[in-house]
Amino acid sequence: MTYPNIIELAKQGDTDAIAHFLNQSLNFPDIPKVSIKQGCLKVVLESATVPQQAELLPIIITEITYLNLASIKTVKQGESVY
Repeated sequence: MTYPNIIELAKQGDTDAIAHFLNQSLNFPDIPKVSIKQGCLKVVLESATVPQQAELLPIIITEITYLNLASIKTVKQGESVY
């Protein structure tokens, strides 16, 4: 899958593509887990070494805003698992 395809799939609400897109922006392998339920996008950060929320949250907000997900009405921050 090429990067432009990932962006298009992410914009369409594909959770795997959104997670991959966020991975690229966060520069941490396989941290975000993404799910969508009833118009709510949930992003959970899972890793043995997740950086501080204050470092990641602005990046996540910027990237989710960039995707302009029409089907998403709310975004929920999930619990981080360490």
